[in-house]
Amino acid sequence: MAAEGPQMNRFQANICLICVTMCWSVEVILLKNIPTEIPAFAVVCMTNFIGALVLGAAFFARLKKMHLSRSLVLNASFLATLSVAFNVLATIGLRYLEVSTGTFAQMMTLVIVPLALFLLRRSVSPQRWAGIAIVIVGIFIALGPSVGSIDLLGITLVLSSCVIEAVYLIRLNACAKKADPMQLAVLLLALISLFSGIVWAVFDPWSIPALRLNAAALASLFMYSLFICAIAMALNIFAQKTAAVQDTIVIYALQIVFSTIFAATLPDLLLEPVPLTAFAVIGCSLVCIGNIVSEFDYQKYVKAVKAKRQLWLDKRGSQ
Repeated sequence: MAAEGPQMNRFQANICLICVTMCWSVEVILLKNIPTEIPAFAVVCMTNFIGALVLGAAFFARLKKMHLSRSLVLNASFLATLSVAFNVLATIGLRYLEVSTGTFAQMMTLVIVPLALFLLRRSVSPQRWAGIAIVIVGIFIALGPSVGSIDLLGITLVLSSCVIEAVYLIRLNACAKKADPMQLAVLLLALISLFSGIVWAVFDPWSIPALRLNAAALASLFMYSLFICAIAMALNIFAQKTAAVQDTIVIYALQIVFSTIFAATLPDLLLEPVPLTAFAVIGCSLVCIGNIVSEFDYQKYVKAVKAKRQLWLDKRGSQ
């Protein structure tokens, strides 16, 4: 049972989703200091475990008063399984693709989610379709001529990942509206850690006793756990109690905007700087425009303008 409390409005939810996207944008920078010898499952297991501990400790007083229902555990287990699956497929698939090609392929979730909603007979407004189309064009332009040749196996794995991620986002959006956000966030992080840890132990057990982490890797794992897992997960679920799933995927596309800004402005101590090209500026501008087209409440704006105009006419008539 969800705990009662103040609800976000649409604008507040969108701000939270933008903060989530900004957190995700530093993922590549943090992963840079984690040795590639550490298996991907190990990184997922450790970071989600630490994230669950951080949120659990911070909200322990709230969590201990809540009842852990059977339906919540089943839903969280299903979501955790989907999360592990699409992350694994994406990780493997991206190894076969150039970075730019892989980035564009991952954004296909933007198209798959509305198509899935359409198949589920849930309406997607023309306004959101227009915003999604502009965002996709913007992403393609932002990548510019660097989009490389396509490897069939790689693109198949990444697109399969997008399909699973679309199901995950739709299901998470539905679960977030019924469950307490913090309880769902902690449970989901813990289950993702558990499931990825099981896969890690089954497929690469010899890497567990051989695991070695230096100070930079430990710091990066902790920051990843705090920002990517704990803060982003909590804000994401809080926002999705109010936001529609169509809103979330469009706002998620802002990740390419933040990533471009960070790549062009952060010092080379953190990452290899990337020059800011005309393609990147135009593409990121279109992504922002697509978000505005999709999220701007035109009907509310028109009503407000008409109300102000009527008020002005009434005052003018009374004079």
